[in-house]
Amino acid sequence: MILNDNKAGMEGLDKESINKIIVDASKGSLYYENEQRKESILKVKIENQRKLLAQITEEQKKIGLKIADELISKLESARGLGRSIVHFDMDAFYAAVEILSKPHLTHVPMAVGSNHMLSTSNYAARKFGVRAGMPGFIGKKLCPNLTIVPLNYPEYERYSRIMHGVLSQYDSKFCSVGLDEAYMDITELVNERMMKVRGEMVMRKKMTMMTKDASAADDDDKFDDDDDEEEDKYDDKDDDDEYKTKIIFSSVAADESQRIFQRSRIAEVLVSEIRQKIFEATGLTSSAGIACNAMLAKVCSDMNKPNGQFVVHSTKTDVMNFIRDLPIRKISGIGKVTEQMLKSLGIEKCSQLIEKRSILQCLYSKCTFGYLIRVGLGIGYDLCDRVDCDRKSLSVERTFEDTDDIAVASNICKNLCQMLADDLNEKKLSAKTITLKIKTMKFEVKTRAKTLQTYTNQFCTIYLCAMSLLKDELGVCVSQSLKIRLMGPNVF
Repeated sequence: MILNDNKAGMEGLDKESINKIIVDASKGSLYYENEQRKESILKVKIENQRKLLAQITEEQKKIGLKIADELISKLESARGLGRSIVHFDMDAFYAAVEILSKPHLTHVPMAVGSNHMLSTSNYAARKFGVRAGMPGFIGKKLCPNLTIVPLNYPEYERYSRIMHGVLSQYDSKFCSVGLDEAYMDITELVNERMMKVRGEMVMRKKMTMMTKDASAADDDDKFDDDDDEEEDKYDDKDDDDEYKTKIIFSSVAADESQRIFQRSRIAEVLVSEIRQKIFEATGLTSSAGIACNAMLAKVCSDMNKPNGQFVVHSTKTDVMNFIRDLPIRKISGIGKVTEQMLKSLGIEKCSQLIEKRSILQCLYSKCTFGYLIRVGLGIGYDLCDRVDCDRKSLSVERTFEDTDDIAVASNICKNLCQMLADDLNEKKLSAKTITLKIKTMKFEVKTRAKTLQTYTNQFCTIYLCAMSLLKDELGVCVSQSLKIRLMGPNVF
């Protein structure tokens, strides 16, 4: 049971003391039992990995290295540095929304959720080690003065829609990831602004030349006919658009690095402008990350929180320098289990994924290995690939007070299915398979699924299917004296 402090506002904490409080506070609870169970499973996985590692021969490592290097060569040849991707992340979103209506909580430690589970905490609470995914009763032990505010999803959804409205003014195809995060490809917007800057510089240059011409006119008698012809030649060039563009390219960007710096600077100004508009519309601050792909942009958005932004210039050198000492847990997709599995191999930083590529190739599946190598190279997907956006499935889930009441569970299911149906219709999508995920009071996760005869985006159809799954699962839980604490319908 180790505190995950890879979150903004949790730097420099005394992890040893905090971990001791967490263990002492949770002993005897269902949460503690679940964490112990998960740690036991993880230990078995690490031990099995250790045994596999011991069986790898030097010849297998050589083959693994060859395969890894071939993959790296392939990825490098296709490395994309031409896009400008932004990840917007609202700062402590749920907590910030609550503070708008409860300003007395602005500077005091507070969290949103319940004694069973916290959904977020403000930055004052994070200084005590209180964070999302932690039971509220543990948060109270870490910070006795912690104020816990119950969840108010309709209000969070309202502010999310306002934030999305601002983003849509710049790009109607922005990618929403949950209520408080979004990706945007601003490449074309940056290109437009760069052309505008170049145009303004062309005009300034032209005005300068006109001033020189006017000054030279006073001495016109000094020039003969040949001189006039030579002057006409330069006038013709000045009127040529292509020639002007070449002038600007040489004056604005004497080399590629200077051009890249200019693009980054324009992107920073644009993103700052968008963040300011979000603040004006909502009263909430946001942070942003700017990079050449979505993976790096998400990491960057956490680098200067709260109310800040961070950019990685779009060169291979800048990307590799950024990724070199980055903790692997900072990467979206590397969770607690993967982190511990990799740490058991001596891999704690992203660059070490490349250093130990031969054994990774021997130990992991082709898909996982490929992902880890991409991380080590800082090569993520951009929004054109729509890895996060054009998902083949949509889901929504909520944590609530433990219940075995079918009426309460039915109402929760109804609200979640309505949100899913709205999401499907907004994205003009349909689904055929309905999956229902529930988590019991013992933190056990169970899923049930049903495939329909035809595709649908209708609320009634989705709700009736989800309810049939819920009744089946709830019946099993009641027979085992279990209550449920989380529900999440998913459509595919």
